[in-house]
Amino acid sequence: MAGDARPYVPAGDTAMNDERRATLRALHEMRPWPGLAQAALRIGAHAALTAWAVSAFTRGDWGAYAAASVLAGVALAAAISLTHDALHHRLTGRPRLDDVLARVIAWPIAWPIGIYTLVHLRHHRWAGGSFADPERIQPTMAEYAAAGPLRRWYCRNQIWFNVCVAGGAGLLARLLGEAAGHRAQLPQLTRAAALDAAGIALCTAMWTTAAYAAGGAWLVLGCAGIWVAAERAVGMTHQLRNHAEHYGLWGARATARLTQYQNARDIDTHPAAAWFFNHLNRHATHHALMGVPFYNLEAAHVFLVEDFARQHVSLTPAGGYLKEVLAANRLARRGGFIAESGGTPS
Repeated sequence: MAGDARPYVPAGDTAMNDERRATLRALHEMRPWPGLAQAALRIGAHAALTAWAVSAFTRGDWGAYAAASVLAGVALAAAISLTHDALHHRLTGRPRLDDVLARVIAWPIAWPIGIYTLVHLRHHRWAGGSFADPERIQPTMAEYAAAGPLRRWYCRNQIWFNVCVAGGAGLLARLLGEAAGHRAQLPQLTRAAALDAAGIALCTAMWTTAAYAAGGAWLVLGCAGIWVAAERAVGMTHQLRNHAEHYGLWGARATARLTQYQNARDIDTHPAAAWFFNHLNRHATHHALMGVPFYNLEAAHVFLVEDFARQHVSLTPAGGYLKEVLAANRLARRGGFIAESGGTPS
């Protein structure tokens, strides 16, 4: 099962009345149409902008080609956001349809969504509770002390390096490395990897063959440029999101519920950015209420803040994406790594 959709009931909240329980149940209700509309809009925008880029390339209009390629990459980055909801089966709520949509979006950019699904669900289980968390991006002080000079440099500079340089290639390399390291805990990994490899190979063969048939090797080169622009856009935006939403928070809290919630950030951002990331700016809420669909995450965020306030739990508000990623970069550069006890030195 790709995601645990069971309604979350705050432990120890004896004051939760029937009305709040009904509200919580309603937040978990799935409807297929919002996800289908988002998929149609984002995939359609990417296809239209890619067609514009190809047309500009064949005309030799290099300014339009560059602009269209960048915009097509940004549109694909917005579409990639949907694959996260799809792997949790919270895009349309129809597991097979969500699986198909995730692969339609991910495979053309060579993103192995089947592998990522297995690794990501392991992350949800281990976030803050096990150093084996495959998506833990913050090193421990012991790991830093044992590292060589190059690795130490990376530990201190990983935020800006990952966002500006590593990009999508860095995301892929890290994913494959973590998958290999956790293959003993992921028995489905071989099958998922084979399916991803076949799907990515098919998609790559299709676009290269179509480009060659239409314009020879020259058009294949032009389409490769569009692909590189997409890799840069996807990598930059999602590296930024990942570090802003997680860096500096890793560690166990008083309860499993707080550990899930406080190992991620609920970021207050512009509505356009929230839409772009399909409301994953409410990432802490997603961790605590994994079964809530994207279009209810804002309401679920309000619900959780009120619930924690009832239990006298103080929450630290988060700023925007740029503010948080810059703060993460400063923390990493001054050596703010995870202490042996699991917390992060200030």
